[in-house]
Amino acid sequence: MAELKSRQLMRAWRLWLVFLVAATFVLAGVGAYILTQPTVYSASSVVALRPKGVHPAQADVVLLTAPRYVSLATSPYVLNQVARQVRVDAKDLYNGVTVSVAPNTANLAIKVTLQQRRFTAPVANALAGAIVDRADADTILAAQILSRAVEPSAPSGPKRIVTLGAGAVVAVVIGAGAAWLFGRHLRRRARLVRGVATVRPIALTKPPSSDVGNAVPAKEPAESAEKLEIKRPDDAYGGDAEASVQESVTPKPDADLPAPALEEPKDEASNSTDPEPPQETQLAAGKGKNTSSWWSA
Repeated sequence: MAELKSRQLMRAWRLWLVFLVAATFVLAGVGAYILTQPTVYSASSVVALRPKGVHPAQADVVLLTAPRYVSLATSPYVLNQVARQVRVDAKDLYNGVTVSVAPNTANLAIKVTLQQRRFTAPVANALAGAIVDRADADTILAAQILSRAVEPSAPSGPKRIVTLGAGAVVAVVIGAGAAWLFGRHLRRRARLVRGVATVRPIALTKPPSSDVGNAVPAKEPAESAEKLEIKRPDDAYGGDAEASVQESVTPKPDADLPAPALEEPKDEASNSTDPEPPQETQLAAGKGKNTSSWWSA
C-alpha cells in the first residue's frame, strides 16, 4: 500500500514538473516579446471638409471626394515636407501616420504614433495644415481644422499588462496540454510493462523421430484417361502420315483385362430363323448349278 502511494506521488510530481516547465517557457517568451517592444506615444488631430462656392456640391460629392485627401496626407511628398519642417526622420512617419475618414462624415482623423513624445503633436498639426493648404486650391471642397493635437502625457503602447495576461492564459493551456501528454505516455508505458510481465513463454517441443519416419506418403492420383501414344510416320505406311497418326491415336487394349469370350457356332439345321441370302448370292449359286449340269452333259 505504501509503495502504491509513493508511486502515485511520484507520478503527480512529474506531471506538475512538466506543467511548470512548459508554462515557464511560454511566459519567458511572452516577457521577452514585451521587453523588445519600444514605448510609443500618439497624438491626433481632426480636419473637416465642407462644400465650397456659391453653388455648393451635394453631400454625396463631398463623401466621394474626401478619400482623395486621405491619399494626399499619406503620400511620400507630403510626409517628406512635414519631416523637414519638424526635423524628424521621414522613415518613422511612413509607419507612424494613419489617416482615415469617419463613417458617414467628411471628417479626416489624423493619428501620429512615434517613439519621441515631443514630435507627435507637431507632426499631426503639420499634416492638418498641409490638408487645409491643399483644399484652398480646390474648387469643390474647403478644409478646416476642428481639433489640434496636443503633446501626450502617457504612452499609448504597448499594452504590456494585456499582453502579459494573454500570455499567462496561453502558458496555462500549453502547460496543461504538456502534462496530459506526459501522463498519457506514462500510462501507456505502464500497460506495456504489465503486459510483458503477464506473458508466459511457450515451450516448443520437437516432434519424435519415429513419427517422421513412419509418415505415409501421399498417394498419387489414379490415371483416369487412356494414354495415347503418337508415333511418327515411318516406312511401314509408305510415308502416309494420316494412316500412321490414326493408328497411333487408337486406344490399345489393356493387357491385364481378360479376352472376350468367343461365341460357339450354331448348327445350320437348327437355325431356322436365319435371313435369306441376298439376291446376288442366289444368282451366283444358280449359275454354279447350271455350269455343273452343262459339264456333266
